Amino acid sequence: MKFIIASDSFKGSLSSNQVNNIIESKVKKIFPKSFCEKMLIADGGEGTLEAIYGESGNGYDKIVIDTVNPLGKKIDGYYLRKGNIAVIEMAQASGLTLIDEKEKNPMITTSFGTGIFIKHAIENGCTKIYIGIGGSATNDGGIGAMIALGYRFLDSEGNELSGIGENLEKIATIDDTFAIKEISEVETIVMCDVTNTLTGEKGATYVYGPQKGGTEEKLEKLEKGMISYRKILEEYLGHSIEEIEGLGAAGGLGAALYGFLNGKMQSGIDVLLELNNFEEKEIKLPTLKQKISLTEKGSSLAAKGDIDRKETINQAFK
Repeated sequence: MKFIIASDSFKGSLSSNQVNNIIESKVKKIFPKSFCEKMLIADGGEGTLEAIYGESGNGYDKIVIDTVNPLGKKIDGYYLRKGNIAVIEMAQASGLTLIDEKEKNPMITTSFGTGIFIKHAIENGCTKIYIGIGGSATNDGGIGAMIALGYRFLDSEGNELSGIGENLEKIATIDDTFAIKEISEVETIVMCDVTNTLTGEKGATYVYGPQKGGTEEKLEKLEKGMISYRKILEEYLGHSIEEIEGLGAAGGLGAALYGFLNGKMQSGIDVLLELNNFEEKEIKLPTLKQKISLTEKGSSLAAKGDIDRKETINQAFK
């Protein structure tokens, strides 16, 4: 019997590769003569780059650079590059797994480190950028990342604000005078498998804020700030973004990528399958819309970890 094992990571506990290995070991105990084909899976969150790079690299180079974690501490991180294409994983710089439980605080975490990746890719000639935005520790509306790209967010007195969640309600003006000019020449694809709007009951703050350390008091303050930021961003763009799905992903980074980089939202799992050329593989991956699917080639085992409230709003495995 042949098994195709394709599991996403179990957030904060096991990587896609680790889950696949555990499943394989259990399959081998029950079916000793079986053949297992393992495939790394991700939907834009942690493990996305690992799933694309695989064991052979799939033609991508690892670009290792200095960046910062969600609290602004210096760390190493990497993105993938193939020709003029860059693939960036937000979790590499701004991910929830990069800080301790006691350090989680969406009021002060920033997406600045993700912006460093984007800036490096653009300044080194990449004209098409895929950005996986799952697994973030931030609720800053993406302003941290945009500050890294040269955008400035000013308060009512013209003071420059740092890119953290508690500053959202202080923003009065967006200044793009010093934004890197090449941004207009870059095609940005946002790997996103959630449909949350930026604000509201199903928005960035109330759905994802609790897992990032948000207390009831903090969430109320952050939501107030996010609504204010949304209105400033709408004024900057010249149209409403209140009902646009996906903009609430990654603590609002989805909105920033949409507004400042003209980012196009695409299903994270669909993009991963495309970048990995799964259709060209000898063993086809069965539909990912079923947790267990039987085919003529054998059995397919798929898994998804960390099932909680947010998982009801569309992920790689439904």
